[in-house]
Amino acid sequence: MIPEKLYDRDTGVQTLLNAFNRVAQGTSEFMLIAGASDIGKTALVMGRLIEYP
Repeated sequence: MIPEKLYDRDTGVQTLLNAFNRVAQGTSEFMLIAGASDIGKTALVMGRLIEYP
């Protein structure tokens, strides 16, 4: 289940959105999201992918 609110993720969310925008314009990028278990990595990425226009 993806939480509706991601706390303290503004910088990470903006970084993801910037990368998605660059890739949508034809560039190739690789992004690694790392961290301890249960800190919200999947929620951060999936929440943005679902909402991406």
